[in-house]
Amino acid sequence: MKYLCLAYGDEKDWKALTKYEQEELLAQDEVLRQRGDLVAAVETTATIVRAWDGRPTTADGTFANSRIPLAGFSIIEADDEEEVIELIADTPCARAGGAVEVRPIAEMNDSATVAGSTTNYERVSSDTTDETPEVLPEHHRLDVFVGKWRITGENKAGAGKFANTKVTGEETYEWMPGGFFVENRWDRHFGDGRHIGTGFLGYDAMADQYSVHAFDNLGFMRTYEATPRGNRWTYAGTKERAEISFSDDGKTMTIHWDVTQDGSKWIPLCDLTGTKVK
Repeated sequence: MKYLCLAYGDEKDWKALTKYEQEELLAQDEVLRQRGDLVAAVETTATIVRAWDGRPTTADGTFANSRIPLAGFSIIEADDEEEVIELIADTPCARAGGAVEVRPIAEMNDSATVAGSTTNYERVSSDTTDETPEVLPEHHRLDVFVGKWRITGENKAGAGKFANTKVTGEETYEWMPGGFFVENRWDRHFGDGRHIGTGFLGYDAMADQYSVHAFDNLGFMRTYEATPRGNRWTYAGTKERAEISFSDDGKTMTIHWDVTQDGSKWIPLCDLTGTKVK
């Protein structure tokens, strides 16, 4: 059975949440997408169309009487309404001062097509028309990172006030379900400073390119192109670059980071050693 879920929410209620709370709720939208359900956001403006006497007329506004605007909708396939309620209970609008209206869909043409198109609307999984990805040998090259690592080393001149301080901490790399992306989490200490973050390593088969996306407690969001050459990986970004080398037995990695302010002059940021403990 398919269910239409109309999500009502006010932007001010959403902005009142912390960034952590927002990310936690948005994660449930991703759960729905991974199930193959259609999830979409809509604009707050609307046009009402009436043709009661056979002639279409339009008016601005919404037909439903609600003080909270319609923010989006989803089409969920489930065994019963109880399963739908469980799925949408942690979505943004349901939790952030709004509500989600659930309506069973009595009939839906799953083979509907647009003129000149062969698009099948059954179980739309995302906003992309790309073919379903497959796990490739290139994905398995990321296995070298997977595990728990104890980190030691030293910050260099590029670390500013934390230059020449000892670094200790740990990092973990683990496969996300599906085997396409590796999630990286780190927690490093140096002096009275602390660097905590999370990132994702992945391979884009269409572009034949590895990439790293990183987010940290200092407010930085970075993207790097990653390139493997034997036991050595390089990360290339606009502000930082790194070289990571693995020992032949895969139990040790040496990490060197550089940083730049102008994009031309690079200075060392840190030298670290990772020892696999699990």
